[in-house]
Amino acid sequence: MLAISPVNPSLGVLFPVSLSDFGVSNRPNPQEPFLSYDNLFYPSEKSPLDCPQYPFAGGYLDIYGIMFKLANGDSVDVWSNGVQPGISLNDGATVVDGSTAIIDSQSGGLAGSVPEPGSCLLLAAGLVGSLVVRKRFAD
Repeated sequence: MLAISPVNPSLGVLFPVSLSDFGVSNRPNPQEPFLSYDNLFYPSEKSPLDCPQYPFAGGYLDIYGIMFKLANGDSVDVWSNGVQPGISLNDGATVVDGSTAIIDSQSGGLAGSVPEPGSCLLLAAGLVGSLVVRKRFAD
């Protein structure tokens, strides 16, 4: 884990005391040239609503997430954007080489998320069933 170096956000009272930021030179939003982290983990998968301007919560991490260093020196920030209507749980991660983001990704819920095992089994059963029907008509 990266050490906490608290910043003093003046945006609201719900920010965690441990809120820290990490400068990144190539963020898509020039008004936010940093990654935030608070290194808080919620084992019950119920992170609180901790930002007055952001109405979503839930997940093992809050919207600020955790940050740690890899053996090669790159830093990784992982967070949860909470449960969003029509998208479900939305998570994100950024890998930073020095102060440049080299991977910046969000799960996006419906697009890009990993299907649950039940959906995969249902798809497999449908494929097997269609192969059986096709074989019957071919004979």
